[in-house]
Amino acid sequence: MKLRIEQFGEFRRTDKQLIKKLNLEPYFVIHDKFTYEKGFEKMGEADAVLLFDTIMPEDEIQPYLPSKVLEYSLLKKNVLAVTTITSPTYRLMKQTDSVVCRYERHDILRGLQQIILEGKTSIIDYCYDNETAVNELQKRVEELLES
Repeated sequence: MKLRIEQFGEFRRTDKQLIKKLNLEPYFVIHDKFTYEKGFEKMGEADAVLLFDTIMPEDEIQPYLPSKVLEYSLLKKNVLAVTTITSPTYRLMKQTDSVVCRYERHDILRGLQQIILEGKTSIIDYCYDNETAVNELQKRVEELLES
């Protein structure tokens, strides 16, 4: 089995330097700008997709749910999400029994192991009926009001 991570769009120079320093270049393909269609085509070809959520301090509530979550759920592919425990992405991935990990080396390695070596299914499937969606929304609003 071969692992290759393809990054589309912006990529920090410091991250590129770290990849080079760790001799991980054979595992990374970094693409510059691309069309939305090309990106979706590449996602369709992938065995799994990787989602890096917005990085925020662990003790702050993360208000953002990346639009990629919806796109990845439509693909019906395995997803490894890297996020914080206060993120909506983290809660969603946990509720759907998908593989989610924090921004820590050992946790990311655990997530990769679950998907690649153990074959764990990690597909985002959060289809709710109306009643369930309303109950979830009400519960979240109550939690926010209590904090």
